[in-house]
Amino acid sequence: MVQVAFTPITHRTRLFSKRLPWFLDITSTNPNGLHLYDLLHQMHLALQQPITWKDYYNKVLSEENRMELNKAYTRRCREVGGMMGEEAEKAMLARGVLRVDYLGGEFWFEGLVRGRGGVWEMKMSKGRRGP
Repeated sequence: MVQVAFTPITHRTRLFSKRLPWFLDITSTNPNGLHLYDLLHQMHLALQQPITWKDYYNKVLSEENRMELNKAYTRRCREVGGMMGEEAEKAMLARGVLRVDYLGGEFWFEGLVRGRGGVWEMKMSKGRRGP
């Protein structure tokens, strides 16, 4: 996790996903450059942020998109409840829709692909279940 995340070394980068209406700006916490820990930890923190009213009711999202977002939110909360119990599910429900819910079922981080203008595209997938 202390390995530098990019070559050449950089102290900041910007990430995007086609499924997210925001950029994720990642900054180094180390003078030696941006490390894998910085990248993964800050991505996690950014995606765990609750969305705002303006994020939910914007001109880009259709009613169908909002329904999919709601499904992802309830699925995430149920899965947490299934692993950690009813109280954990209630706590997740109380937090509301999070940025990670925009990813739907594609929340497994696969890697980054260089995009235009110095930004990096996050490649996400539905992940794998079982052995």
